[in-house]
Amino acid sequence: LSDDRPVAVEALARWHHPGFGDIAPGEFIPLAERNSEILQIGSFVHSRAAEVMAFLRTTRSLRLGDFHVHVNASANELAWPSFASNMLERLASHGMRPEWFSVEIGERVLLQPDPAVRANVLTLAEAGVSVGLDDFGTGATSFASLTELPLHRIKIDRRFVAGMLDQPRTHRIVAAMITMATDLGIDTVAAGVETVEQADALRALG
Repeated sequence: LSDDRPVAVEALARWHHPGFGDIAPGEFIPLAERNSEILQIGSFVHSRAAEVMAFLRTTRSLRLGDFHVHVNASANELAWPSFASNMLERLASHGMRPEWFSVEIGERVLLQPDPAVRANVLTLAEAGVSVGLDDFGTGATSFASLTELPLHRIKIDRRFVAGMLDQPRTHRIVAAMITMATDLGIDTVAAGVETVEQADALRALG
């Protein structure tokens, strides 16, 4: 927000069915998470994101610098022991550096007792992939997890952003989130910024 320069994009899965039309991720992702289909979707998204990133960097159609792409990873994916190694292999096959990518995890991931989840997050972080916490403030986050896992950023949920201008308490909550993240050395992303006034308010909070 300091200079209005794009710094990243997020790869999102969308499904247009020939018979049923557009099917929202909120419908098909939970279904896919009940079995191994989520692994297939994740593999496709990672590969496609790497292809697009390779194209952008080859054509130099943008002044990229440290520009990177975010991909989502569910608790079910991270529980798969070879998730991190498979993802890193896919990136390498496209000639992509891990530091050009970020994995976004939901707050539910922090509560998973499965050691494979933590191992995969650590493997990705050690390889250079940054790790972000999605929809911060909406789940049962353990604050201890903010220091136990190598988080590089938190994403403030869009509901807080939408209410911060006309709800003083929400504004103070957003300010507190930003202050806490800054003190921990974690970057902050605000989701769902729709107006100039919201952007100005967030810019004023740093």
